Formats: sequence, C-alpha cells, structure tokens
Amino acid sequence: IIPDDDSGGERNIIKPLTHGRTLGLNGLKNIGNTCFMNSVIQCLSNTRWLLEYLRKDAYMRGHQHNHIRHEGALIKGYAQQDAQEFLRYLLEGLHEDVNRVAEKPKPILTEIDEKLSDNAKAQESWTRYLRMDNSKIVDNFVGQLKSTLKCTHCGHCSVTFDPFWDLSLPIPQRTGQLRLSQCLDSFTREETLDGDEKPRFSPTERFRGKLNVTIDFPIEGLDMSLYGADNVAPCRYNLYAISNHSGTTYSGHYTAYCRHPYAGTWHEYNDS
Repeated sequence: IIPDDDSGGERNIIKPLTHGRTLGLNGLKNIGNTCFMNSVIQCLSNTRWLLEYLRKDAYMRGHQHNHIRHEGALIKGYAQQDAQEFLRYLLEGLHEDVNRVAEKPKPILTEIDEKLSDNAKAQESWTRYLRMDNSKIVDNFVGQLKSTLKCTHCGHCSVTFDPFWDLSLPIPQRTGQLRLSQCLDSFTREETLDGDEKPRFSPTERFRGKLNVTIDFPIEGLDMSLYGADNVAPCRYNLYAISNHSGTTYSGHYTAYCRHPYAGTWHEYNDS
C-alpha cells in the first residue's frame, strides 16, 4: 500500500503534489465484491502510528510470532461482507501476530473484590486482560466499558468492566438529522430492565431498509470526556478516516474518505 520510501514533507511549495503529499495515494483493485476490504485497508493505511509501526518493522522486535491460524476465515471468497466485522477481525488478527504474551497463562477465574473502588476494579480488570492480550494494537485500539447494574428492590450495585474494540452506537430516530452526541447519549443512557428491553423480531424486520438519518459530527476536537470515567484527562479526538457504505442492506458499495497522515489533505478512495 505504501511505497518503500521514507521521504516526506514538502520539497517544493510551488508544486503542491510533491512526493510527500502523494505518498500512499494508491488504489486497490476490486477482485470481486472486495470493496469492503479495500475501504478498511485504506483507513488503516492512513492510521499514522500503525503505518510507521509496520514500515519500520518495530513489530519484529521484543516478541515471538504466534502464527495464529484463522482457519480460512480471512479467505472468504467473493461474497459481500460487512466492513466493520472485517475491520474487527483484521485488527484482532494483527494483534495476535504481535501479541507480547508468547504463552498465555491460565485465566484468573475469581471475581474481583467488590470492596475495591471503581477505579481499582477497572485497573484490576484491565490488568487481567493484558495478561492474555498485550500488544501495540491493543495500546491504540482497545478501550474499557463500565457497566453498572442496580437492583431496584435492594439497591445493590454490580459494576463490571469489559474491553471493547469498537462501539456500535444506536440511532435514536428513523428520519431527520442528529448530532453524534445524541447517539452517544443514547448509548450511555440508563435503562430499566423489566423484560420489555428484549429485542423483538417480525417477519418484515429483516427486510427493513437503511435508516435515512443524517448524523452531524465534528472533524476535529470531538470531546469524549462527558462519557469517560470521573477525573480523567480531557479526551479529544480528531477524525482521519471514514469507511462509507452506499446502497441497501443487501447490496451496495464501500468507499473510504481518509486524511493523509502527513499532508493533512482529505482524499476519496474508491477501489482502484
């Protein structure tokens, strides 16, 4: 994807498309419904730290290769696939290849002490996770979700902490326009579990089309501190890649919009 040339930056401001600005601007051939894969790979190739990590062969040092067998799961033929599922599977595969844990220890099956503070529980849960899965991929792509279950009768609270690789946000309305913060609010909103929260399916459910909702989101300075733990440092994020799907739930096409990791310019990637 990226030419083997470490020269970057502008050498001639009179000609804006110098080598540093075009480095990595390559299309990927569609070999039969593989736009989902091309879109994800373009997003990852514009992930600057991952790009430099792989190009400098940093992953070759300080660990043993685990050679995890995927049993053909990455060789999926020519069928259409979901880009989010592929992204998750590819990241997990990359992680396993550079996992700092060469031989995984026996899992700790005991419950975390309820008397600990939430911060201590979170740290212990994260420490247990890193005993099995610890890599540069985890450092940058994996987070932790806190879930609290409170009994409405006795008031007892049960708190759990789980790792996550991605977030699937709900869209709280079927038409119109939303802000990303509204989707995050819906994701973190308190729910009453009275039995009615169970998903229901009807014969027409699987034929429902995509939601026609426009979601407004910031390109720079997305503030996630409102959704983080107490007393954490400001959590602001800048957008650099989008995997975009057009079409229906049964067919369509994936493209990508990515911000060049060095030039800072946005480009559309549409297969080759």
